[in-house]
Amino acid sequence: MNNTDLKEAKKAQRKETGKRMAALSHEYMEDASSQIAAALMKTKEYMEADTIFCYMNFGKEVVTSGIIEDALRRGKKVCIPLCHGKGVMDARYYNEDTKLVPGAYGIMEPSPEEPVAQPEDIDLAIVPCVTCDRQLSRLGHGAGYYDRFFSLFKGCKVALCFEEILVDKVVTEEHDITMDKLISEKYVYEKEYGEYRRWRP
Repeated sequence: MNNTDLKEAKKAQRKETGKRMAALSHEYMEDASSQIAAALMKTKEYMEADTIFCYMNFGKEVVTSGIIEDALRRGKKVCIPLCHGKGVMDARYYNEDTKLVPGAYGIMEPSPEEPVAQPEDIDLAIVPCVTCDRQLSRLGHGAGYYDRFFSLFKGCKVALCFEEILVDKVVTEEHDITMDKLISEKYVYEKEYGEYRRWRP
């Protein structure tokens, strides 16, 4: 497919996933989010991370408030996204006293005065998605914030996704970056020694 066809295929996949997402109950998403957070906290990458970068959930994304609270309680440094203009995002340090304001998409963000966390200082990035596949490909919302951020970030990238909206194959373009792990409420998916595997947390 050429670039135009790929973009249209991505748009169609987002639309189809949106329909599946709309059918998920609040109870399912709440319970699944708790299970996903618990599974993440058991991973070696989370336990050993000194500094984590975590998205602030919005809409029907996997809820991350419990993850952020746990990380702070354990004494980890936490940073969250701040988006600037078109497709540019950086990480700003966050704690319980950080003032948050709604950003351009209604997502809660820190103010530009909060200190910047350099990508090389972050050990673990916890990433949202529209959907993923079991080969660790991620479909985002299309703005390119995370792809640009990951071009500078060399740590572990973990996507969180409800099992009910995973797809067999995500439509990808050349610049799309594969995750290191994918966590749903049922499995942790990862690639080890060149092979994809899944295990129950």
